[in-house]
Amino acid sequence: MHQSKKQIVTDAELGEILFPAGDNVMAPIIHRDGIWEKNEVMWLKENISPGDNCINVGANVGYFSILMSQLTGENGFVSAFEPNPEVIPFFRKNIDSRNLKNVKLYEYAAGNRKGFQTLYLNRNNFGDSRMYNPKSTVGGGSYRHHGFNRIPRRRIVRIVTLDSVVKQKVHVVLIDAQGYDHQVLLGMQAIIARDRPKILTEFTPQWLSDLGDDPLSILKLYMSWGYMLGSTDFESSANAQPEEIMEEIGKLDTYFANLTLTPKPLI
Repeated sequence: MHQSKKQIVTDAELGEILFPAGDNVMAPIIHRDGIWEKNEVMWLKENISPGDNCINVGANVGYFSILMSQLTGENGFVSAFEPNPEVIPFFRKNIDSRNLKNVKLYEYAAGNRKGFQTLYLNRNNFGDSRMYNPKSTVGGGSYRHHGFNRIPRRRIVRIVTLDSVVKQKVHVVLIDAQGYDHQVLLGMQAIIARDRPKILTEFTPQWLSDLGDDPLSILKLYMSWGYMLGSTDFESSANAQPEEIMEEIGKLDTYFANLTLTPKPLI
């Protein structure tokens, strides 16, 4: 296994977590701050109830899957999706060492179709594997700046739709797919229509534009599904429109934001 050497960091809430030795992003931040993505952690705590069924796309080494498992409890369930073969063994060790019986890992990418696709691997940030060539995007710096090799390493992985795999009622969904998030959402239209889950998803306007999509149109699409837009990274009005979301993201120091998709109350 590439990068078989490990490092162990201690999270203030989740305890010891195994990472590949070469992870120079997530592990050092947890070591420094004692937590990863505090706002996401708080959102999950506020929105997951005991007994909920959850989905975690882009599960990496299992950080959020562990948290979701704890929050939903033995009567709930976490379906985790992670296609990167270099982090899957670490995910399994992190789950098995805690004897978490309510987590199932699918070693697949999630998207809007079924088949096989190229996954591009980051040498520096194991949470930044991508389902498209990183040379195609410039947001936040070049692909080399983000930690990819001059000729990015790649693997062919299986890709599925969430609709084709997850059949139980879904309450909460967390998606971190590095600019591929909207494709994941397009592949769970049946789940969205049936269950109206609460969703937290990453949104990276510049990457979407670089890849030929219109960020504003994607936000309007989310609203057309019966969702209210918000974010864990900034305050927005109660009925935030796509233009407001784009404006607020433009004010951030980062080139992305975590969006909250909250189902509108049924009349």
